[in-house]
Amino acid sequence: IEASRRESWLLGTSTCLAYVDIDDFKKVNTRVTETRVDREVLPPFMMLLEAHTSSRGYAFRYGGDEYVIIFPNADESTASALLNNMRLDIEKATFGREKLTTSIGFVVVPDDCPLTNTEILSRANVAKNAAKASGKNRVEMGKL
Repeated sequence: IEASRRESWLLGTSTCLAYVDIDDFKKVNTRVTETRVDREVLPPFMMLLEAHTSSRGYAFRYGGDEYVIIFPNADESTASALLNNMRLDIEKATFGREKLTTSIGFVVVPDDCPLTNTEILSRANVAKNAAKASGKNRVEMGKL
C-alpha cells in the first residue's frame, strides 16, 4: 500500500486495503491434508482473487490462508461492492472439491492518512476479525 499512497497518479485519492481470511481453514487443512490444500485448493483460490483484482488492484498471499488486497482509487461503496462480489464468487466456487467461504475486513485509506502501513493492515485485520465474530462469510469495513 505504501507505493500506492505515494505514487503521483494516486495523489488525492483513497486506497482500499482488505484483509481476506478463509473461514475454518484449519478444518479443511486437516481433512484434506496440507499437501492437497497447497496443490489443489490454494492455487485456484488465488486465481479467483487475481481475477477479481487484476484490472483494478492487487492481491497478495499473506500467510497460510490469509490474503491482502489493495484497490487503489477506491472509496467505501466501490470497495464494498468489489469485495462482496468476490466473496459471493468464492462461496459459489469449488476449490479442489472444497467449498470455501471468506471473512473480509477492509479500510479505506485517504491519501493524507498519517498511519503507517502496519497500522493500516492492523485496522483491516480488526475488521476481518469482526466479520468472523459476526458469523463469518461477511465483509466488514473497519475504522482508521
